[in-house]
Amino acid sequence: MLDTLRILTTLFTVIALPLAALAGLLLIVGRRERRRDACVARQVALTDAIHRQLGAIVAPVVTRRLGGGWRVAIAVPFESPGVVARVIDIVHAAMVGVGPSEFDVVLTAQAAAGRRIRGAGSRIGRLSLAANASGR
Repeated sequence: MLDTLRILTTLFTVIALPLAALAGLLLIVGRRERRRDACVARQVALTDAIHRQLGAIVAPVVTRRLGGGWRVAIAVPFESPGVVARVIDIVHAAMVGVGPSEFDVVLTAQAAAGRRIRGAGSRIGRLSLAANASGR
């Protein structure tokens, strides 16, 4: 009788515990995927709302905050306050329209289009740098 109990305990340990661990890991992965999908869905909805009303002038990045809620990061043209205000209005309407939750909006300066240079290794970047160095 004691040997049978020992064999059953060993079988339980060898079979059931790894299966339980695998099931737990699958639950964790599923939860992460659902959170990521929700994040992507909000970002797509927000991008579509901005592009529908203003065109492709900004690209928001939506992430989850650690304490719950959302963070929306957008590079905006601060030299155009009307555009910035409109972007904030659209973000608010889109985030509230998707579902009730808290969110932060983080605005950063958008690089000026005329001042961008491709990578220093590109031919255009080298030519632009050479022209600036020679005083042209």
